[in-house]
Amino acid sequence: MAQDSSGMQPQSGYVGGGAAKIVVGIVVVVIIIGILWLLSNHIPSLKINTSSNAPALATVTQTKSANGTTIFMSSQQATAVLGSPLKQYTTLDLFNESFIINASIIESLVPQLNNNITSGWVTFANSSDQNTDASLYYVVMTVNNAPHISTLVGAATISPWFMYAMNLANTNSGSVNGLNYTYAQYTNSTAWAQAVYGWKGNHVVLGLEYSNPGFLVNETALVDAIANDTP
Repeated sequence: MAQDSSGMQPQSGYVGGGAAKIVVGIVVVVIIIGILWLLSNHIPSLKINTSSNAPALATVTQTKSANGTTIFMSSQQATAVLGSPLKQYTTLDLFNESFIINASIIESLVPQLNNNITSGWVTFANSSDQNTDASLYYVVMTVNNAPHISTLVGAATISPWFMYAMNLANTNSGSVNGLNYTYAQYTNSTAWAQAVYGWKGNHVVLGLEYSNPGFLVNETALVDAIANDTP
């Protein structure tokens, strides 16, 4: 995955203390606007718990995954799961902290993952269906002791951070194509959410679907896509 980098060369001259404070203030405002734009445009269906119960971010020393072989869900698979063409499709390294689901968040929710994730990737897709705002996330992590870690990721998945103001409606578990998984549905007065978490080999996976108004994607299609994408 290509990485962008940018830098600013120092300019000659002197900036007074008042002017410097104005420049700093402008930079802070731009950063805040950028974060708000990311949350409103890239993550329309993920309702984040911003209360005092939200986790403090862990400190992650890695800046990218150690393994060069990326693991993503294709846009064609995401389209099939959501049942409509995509409005947005994004793939990222889990250590890219500009995205709302990243290694810092995962390690904050599951402290046992600290220094345990060697590689990880995120796929995000958003449906273009005008009748429902449906979003799909596929997260895969290469870890040690995947069977044990997957249960901890499952506990984190049902935490208020991911399922903020939602109640468990249904759950079951099984095994498909080597993926040992648990599937769960969550709902509130207007929305539905679905979660798939589990392990396959040395990978722990997490799939999340959110929709508002409430819309449930096909459980079998969701599980099969995750099982087939995870090596």
